[in-house]
Amino acid sequence: MMAATDRMARLHRKLQETAAGARVLLLSDDQVLVSRNMVPNPGDKGKAATYVPGTGGYEVYVSCRSAEADEAMAAASQRMTGPAGPVTPLRIDPPGTSGQWRLRTSGGEVVRVHATAGSSAMCDEVNVILSEVEAVLLS
Repeated sequence: MMAATDRMARLHRKLQETAAGARVLLLSDDQVLVSRNMVPNPGDKGKAATYVPGTGGYEVYVSCRSAEADEAMAAASQRMTGPAGPVTPLRIDPPGTSGQWRLRTSGGEVVRVHATAGSSAMCDEVNVILSEVEAVLLS
């Protein structure tokens, strides 16, 4: 079985080919971020600017960690976590424009996916990315 870091590097390479016009970043050995047409958040009142997908944009974040590392990250960020769900199709269907998944691979790693489309018109492009995530990390 391929190590999680190798699979994330493979996912990064696949998404560079698949996600035309998108920014594809390998943030660390266990995180990939894909974004397109990010605009300043109009509701942001903080000192540091934050960005959200514009109408023709999207953002997809993927992490793949051991269960222990995932629990440690959740504790550090004070996130609530529940049990990882069964492997289900990753998909956003209009009129929805976002989704979050916490899944467990056959090797016991935890895959977290957060996807947000700037509009329902971008769901097809997001779903192509989600299909690549499934193919590389969950199959």
